[in-house]
Amino acid sequence: FDCPCAMLWGTEDGRMRLLAARGLPADAAPSRSRLGTLAGPGEPVVAIEDASLDPRLADDALVGGPPRLRHLAATVLLGPAGDVLGMLAVGDPRPRSCDMPRLRTRIDALAAVATRMFGGSMLARCRHLADTGFSAVIMVDERGRTIFTNAAARELLGPVAIAGQVLDKLVPASLQ
Repeated sequence: FDCPCAMLWGTEDGRMRLLAARGLPADAAPSRSRLGTLAGPGEPVVAIEDASLDPRLADDALVGGPPRLRHLAATVLLGPAGDVLGMLAVGDPRPRSCDMPRLRTRIDALAAVATRMFGGSMLARCRHLADTGFSAVIMVDERGRTIFTNAAARELLGPVAIAGQVLDKLVPASLQ
């Protein structure tokens, strides 16, 4: 895909929530983005050449604000019964044209892997255990950016406990 940003949304309480992200700057506001709603059962694969020209995204936080995404490609993740598990997307600050057959082949392969991880597998069980626990759980990547927060962490830390957030903004260095 050669896109600097990748995002994984999951369905939680009937809403899409960003679960993991790579390539989003620290000042991005993914919790205020509607990108997680672009693909769905009626439109399983979406490609947008220039999101700044798409009226659905006119005031979207990740299009109008950092990282100023223009090109977007997304696919819905469906469970065995056709239920929406989430959405997988990649984005680039540069607009670009899309070869839909090639895109569909590539993104479908990634969606198959992500769906296997989501649907009843190890990731789903780990997420369930982390979300049902009373302790706050925050997982970060090698750069110190949040890739997962459980319900207890989100309740404790509030709306800043989102994927892509720098750990230093959530927890003082002395407590890490």
